[in-house]
Amino acid sequence: MFSVSCAPDVVPVAVTHQTTPALWPIRALSRSVTSRGGRDGDVSRWGVGKKKKKKKKSRSRSSSIIREAEHNVEPSCCSIRSNMLSMSDFVSGGSYEQCRETADWLLSNTQVRPTVGIVCGSGLGGLAEMIKDPEIFKYSDIPNFPRSTVHGHAGRLVFGTLKGKPCVCMQGRFHLYEGYPIQKITLPMRVFKLLGVETMIMTNAAGGLNQDYKVGDVMIIKDHINMPGFAGVNPLAGPNDDRFGVRFPCMSDAYDRELRQLAHDVASELGYSHFLREGVYCVLGGPSFETIAECRMLNRLGADAVGMSTVHEVIVARHAGMRCFALSLISNRAVMDYDSQEKANHEEVLETGRQRAEQLEKLVSTVVSRLEHNNNNF
Repeated sequence: MFSVSCAPDVVPVAVTHQTTPALWPIRALSRSVTSRGGRDGDVSRWGVGKKKKKKKKSRSRSSSIIREAEHNVEPSCCSIRSNMLSMSDFVSGGSYEQCRETADWLLSNTQVRPTVGIVCGSGLGGLAEMIKDPEIFKYSDIPNFPRSTVHGHAGRLVFGTLKGKPCVCMQGRFHLYEGYPIQKITLPMRVFKLLGVETMIMTNAAGGLNQDYKVGDVMIIKDHINMPGFAGVNPLAGPNDDRFGVRFPCMSDAYDRELRQLAHDVASELGYSHFLREGVYCVLGGPSFETIAECRMLNRLGADAVGMSTVHEVIVARHAGMRCFALSLISNRAVMDYDSQEKANHEEVLETGRQRAEQLEKLVSTVVSRLEHNNNNF
């Protein structure tokens, strides 16, 4: 292990051979230096060691960054300032022991024993405000828990009852683009399982790929396309812990059929059928919004909406044996015309969430109120 000395306002970074997102720039830099140095007798990975005599060459950017690090000058590619997340937030995963520790801490600090878990998406945190007798924990106070870094995600865990059902609600979730390992992003799902949660309800804001969808529509997710998974980015990658679930879980029934039908029935009773849809959700890594070519491709693949969350949580929840139900609020239309002047932006996402919040909250709360009535179906 090598350590990088940084300026006083910088959190020290431990450089290991682990390929976590937070260390990608460092690893890329180290490869660059190794390729210049050659074998062990030459310049080492961080320029420390015996150097062979060579003719003077112009300094490359990578070698100058290394010299900065050696002289306690903040290297621009690998520093994390004190007002941002610490390195431990990035390198910790979601082992059984960590999840057990987190669950035990929560159980010792609340009398609520939730059977329903809810995850609020961008601009949809109002669902948590409907919980009665709330007991609130900031993510930063919970052992092993990540922290939300995105506007519109409050970063609080709310325990209480919703329509008489004991619930735990995540007021803000975590995303790949925040730099966390994928196992860290999905740690809450495993913690919820250890708390006794049986049913997970997720919401998100998504871009509409289906040309029949309008901004403000709500899509029941019936299936997903995991684009990061095609590149091996899957929360179940690595050694399997049988205490969570089986090595190869089935995903053809990831989104519970009976819960989807229940949502359709509730929407019909509430008069929401005119804006309720059902379709396929595609997840991308983000944080950049999709290009026109990407939107066209995803639409042809069969995706009706696209976003940056939910799928990883569903995979882990299903691995742990929990039922899953998910809704996407269509917050913007995906741009698929090169002549269009439309541009996706996060402010539009939050504004759409505010406009549709009341109906979405009523839909979810009514579904929750009827979960017990439908227990015989599962």
